[in-house]
Amino acid sequence: MSNMQSIKRDGLRKLVDVCMLILLLCLMSYQVTGGEKHEWTGILMTLTVIVHQILNRRWYAALFNGKYNPYRSTTTAVASARA
Repeated sequence: MSNMQSIKRDGLRKLVDVCMLILLLCLMSYQVTGGEKHEWTGILMTLTVIVHQILNRRWYAALFNGKYNPYRSTTTAVASARA
């Protein structure tokens, strides 16, 4: 993968993450948005989560590669808890 493709992929990942954050905040404000907007926001959130998982599929592939020392175990547990 070229450097330019890597930069574009990283930018797309950040864009998806920001969209997920905004959609989550909209989902949490059900009293403000109402029922129909809440449902559409939930559909969009589901789609962005799927895209997020696809863009980060290498992380899942790397989970079982290599040895787990205490540092790697801790950072993996924290990253899994955040997701």
